[in-house]
Amino acid sequence: MLVVRNRPRRNARSTILKMVFVVLTATFGVVHASESPIAAQVDSDEQQSLSLTAAINLALAQNRSLVLTSLGTRSSELGVAAAQSEFRLSVRPELNAILADDETSSVYGVSVARKLQWGTRLSAALRSEPDAAANGRRERVVIEASQPLFRNAGRLIALEPTTRANQALRSAQRRFENQKADLVVEVVASYENVLRLEQQVRADRAAVARAAELLRLTQAKERLGRVTRIDTLRVELQHGQALSRLENDTERLASANRDLAELLGLKPDTPLQLSPTTVFAVDSVSPEQGVTVALNNRLDYAQALQDLDDADRGSRIAQRGLLPDVNAVARYERADQAIDGFDGDDRSRWILGLSSNSDLNRSVERVALSQALLARNTAQQLIGVIELSIAREVQQRLLSYRRAHSELGILERNLDHAAARLQLAQRLFEAGRGDNFSVTDAEQAFLDAESQLLSGRSDATLSGYQLLQSLGTLTETPDSLKPQRI
Repeated sequence: MLVVRNRPRRNARSTILKMVFVVLTATFGVVHASESPIAAQVDSDEQQSLSLTAAINLALAQNRSLVLTSLGTRSSELGVAAAQSEFRLSVRPELNAILADDETSSVYGVSVARKLQWGTRLSAALRSEPDAAANGRRERVVIEASQPLFRNAGRLIALEPTTRANQALRSAQRRFENQKADLVVEVVASYENVLRLEQQVRADRAAVARAAELLRLTQAKERLGRVTRIDTLRVELQHGQALSRLENDTERLASANRDLAELLGLKPDTPLQLSPTTVFAVDSVSPEQGVTVALNNRLDYAQALQDLDDADRGSRIAQRGLLPDVNAVARYERADQAIDGFDGDDRSRWILGLSSNSDLNRSVERVALSQALLARNTAQQLIGVIELSIAREVQQRLLSYRRAHSELGILERNLDHAAARLQLAQRLFEAGRGDNFSVTDAEQAFLDAESQLLSGRSDATLSGYQLLQSLGTLTETPDSLKPQRI
């Protein structure tokens, strides 16, 4: 039993909040000038507020690719209805007109027929036809029953079109459910990417502010002769790199917003305001338990089992193909006048017989049987391959999940250390007890640690969803589509 829990994010930059606020206030003009029009558009008043859950539900409701797949599923449902119509009552009018020797004769009436699930076909017809003997017309009723023997007898053959249609429907439904799970993971990845880039842009703005303040101090020290021109050029380069990084991440954020809006079925230019998320966590399971859960829920494994069932059924049908094609026919006719071909005034007759349409050369049927047996053997081998693939994927997802969550604490501590180092280096430089090289080096280390933590949080959340997807429990799936052992 998997239990999901949420772990709140930890703000690892609390040690430098006061310093950042002071620097931002002092350099507001620099930060404001660095904002791009795209960032301003993202912060417009027309933003659509979304939580991660709301985004997932919106995508499942109106994602364009998912809607197209649902239409394909509907088409398969109509295919089942068409196959089942073969066993419904058929009513047909009959009308034949014959012109011979300047005389016109006609036969008209109505017939009803129905096919049963054992292959039996029942039919009845009421006809009005010319009666040459009485020089008039007669009414005749014909009742007939036809039962296949040997090759086409039984439910296996008669229900094969309906069975195939039902299997195709289940395959289409599994594709739809798999696409839903893929879409959920894609939405989570896109949502987390947007949040990460938003935080990265905010961090870039703070970095620009710090670089601008460091550049101001360095230029002042250069005028006093306390640092060299090389030190100033180094800081100017870092300030330019911070500006470039801010512009680049802002463009990436705008692109990520467009990608997310498209996933949600919205217009690409729809501004979005995303609610913060917590790190998604799942109670750990052992690899053996995970594999068992996956084999009971994975739809690709269920499809492989269905393919084996289809191949087994196909081999049994192919074996029946070696039997002769014989039909037993029983027919009863009754008319209000004497029926042609009989002596006297007989108005009714019975006909019992056998009909066959078999080819004595069975070479085609033998080849079909060999192909069906080969398909069944292939399907059996594929089951083993998929079981190994699922076991390997579950184990890899478990390892990835555990690694991402264990690294998260390390990344948070690394950011704390980098923030403390940057704060100390800045204070020493301001006090004249350190050089700006230490500050720039500490700044770069802080930026790297901050970027790694943002990526680590997104990876930790995404790994939880990917683990549930590999277990087949990410979305609710009808039990009829899950693996059914045969």
